[in-house]
Amino acid sequence: MLNKVLLVGNVVKKPELQTTKNDSKVVTLIVATNESYKKWSERVEKATYHECVLWNSLWIYAATFDKGDLVSIEWKLNKRDYVDKNWIKRTVCEVLVDKVKLISRKNKRNLSEED
Repeated sequence: MLNKVLLVGNVVKKPELQTTKNDSKVVTLIVATNESYKKWSERVEKATYHECVLWNSLWIYAATFDKGDLVSIEWKLNKRDYVDKNWIKRTVCEVLVDKVKLISRKNKRNLSEED
């Protein structure tokens, strides 16, 4: 069996950095992938949004991403349940990330400008 995800898409919004109760850092990154196909004689565009979770030292790199940046994400799909503040059980499907690569910046700024 294999659980592997490879996404290449655009960052939808500035990554969200959080600190857990154990003082670990985690970044949530929303990545949009696009596909297009023909339906009858019309071209249809469809975007799919993926919630990606980055732990350990990856959060430092991912925190520099901006909306519109093109990234590559790899690892596995994870499904988890939780109870929200209204006591409703929710299910989340997210990509746990162990490899991330910035392919290009939307506004073409240099990586060195962030230091």
